[in-house]
Amino acid sequence: MQSDSFASGVGGKVLQVVYAEYNTTSTISSASSVDTGFDILSLAITPSSNSSKVLILAKGTMGGLGIDYDMSWSLKRGSSRIGGNTNATNFLGTNVHSSGGGPNEGPTTMNFQYLDSPATTSATTYTLEALTGESSNYYINRGNGVSSARTWANSGNCTLTLMEIAV
Repeated sequence: MQSDSFASGVGGKVLQVVYAEYNTTSTISSASSVDTGFDILSLAITPSSNSSKVLILAKGTMGGLGIDYDMSWSLKRGSSRIGGNTNATNFLGTNVHSSGGGPNEGPTTMNFQYLDSPATTSATTYTLEALTGESSNYYINRGNGVSSARTWANSGNCTLTLMEIAV
C-alpha cells in the first residue's frame, strides 16, 4: 500500500521501512570495561521530510565468557550515540538502550525501540552497537566459547528495522 493512498494531513503514517539482519557469529575482544563499543550492524534511511521521525526497532544477541558478564546495546546515528540511558554515574557506558548479564553458556537476546528526530532529508545511517562490561571476549549471535550445537543452536541474531513516520 502506498502512503499517498491515506488521507492527507494525517500524521503517524509509515512512509517507508528498511530492514537488515546480521546472522554471522563473531568474537569481539574488549581490553577495557569502560564504555567499549563495537559496531555490529548499520542501516541507512533517507527521510522524505525534515519533520519526519524515524522509529528504530533493534535486536541484539550476545554471549559472554562467564556467568553474569555485563552486556549492553546502544544506537548510533552517524558516529554519535543517541537516546537511551544517559546517566553515566550508574553505568560505565552512556546512551545504553538495553542491558543485562549473560548466562554461562547461552547468549542473551535483547530488544529495544527508539523514536528519533533526525531533521534531515539526507541519507541517515543508524548503527547497532554492542557494549561490553568486562575486559574479556564476547560473542555475537552465539553463546560462550564452547563450540557445540547445544550452546549455539538456539542463538538469536541481530536486526535493525527503520521506519519513517510522517508527523
